[in-house]
Amino acid sequence: GGQQLIDLSVSFTKGCYTGQELVARIDSRGGNVPRPVRVLHATGDVNIGDEVTAGDDCVGVVTSAAGDVALAPLMRKVEIGDQVTVGSVTASVVAPAQS
Repeated sequence: GGQQLIDLSVSFTKGCYTGQELVARIDSRGGNVPRPVRVLHATGDVNIGDEVTAGDDCVGVVTSAAGDVALAPLMRKVEIGDQVTVGSVTASVVAPAQS
């Protein structure tokens, strides 16, 4: 997937070149994105804009939805397998299907 493409496309050991600082930043930060997009499987229909909560904390907002499946960028503290509330329904955070 993405990491393999990066490994084949750039050199992290080559000498000076245009864009070296950006490439070094990508390498050092890795996959540390502030809010990874997660797949949610809910017990009922969800809508774009629904808040995602874990306990009393709002951890994200639904950005795409189709029936009981949604995508939402969530705080990193929410992990795959966690239960959250989307609007007024319960949802499971699941791993995306791998092709």
